[in-house]
Amino acid sequence: MLGEAGTGIIDPLEFLVEIGLEKLKEETLGIFSKAQIVTVGKLKVPPQIKFNDVPSSGWCEAVNGWLQWLCRAHCCLEALVNAQASLGLTNDQVVGFASRVVEQLMSDQSQITGVTSLIEKPLQVVAVQIPVQLVDGHISE
Repeated sequence: MLGEAGTGIIDPLEFLVEIGLEKLKEETLGIFSKAQIVTVGKLKVPPQIKFNDVPSSGWCEAVNGWLQWLCRAHCCLEALVNAQASLGLTNDQVVGFASRVVEQLMSDQSQITGVTSLIEKPLQVVAVQIPVQLVDGHISE
């Protein structure tokens, strides 16, 4: 039942996970690219791995690394989409602070360490400055 390519019955599962991660990565990058709010380089995309190149002992670690990246990228999108919708901003207006949101959530110091960290602490705090002129219409007296 070893998972290295060609050595056991786990191989189809590994390939399915590999294809799924690749699909999720492409979809996530496509959203950021289409919105043109941050460059792909700021997203710190890990190199694509081929699980047949990963020993079975490192398989879970490799998957967890990708899940961590996907969790962080999803949190970036959620924060940016909610800010944009709440404030009625255009993509051009979001660009100014989007890179700071991405830098904060995608950094090695991010509190988002994977799926478990999001389950345990579903509310994440993102502290970035947004220009006053973008929020002044939403401040009640």
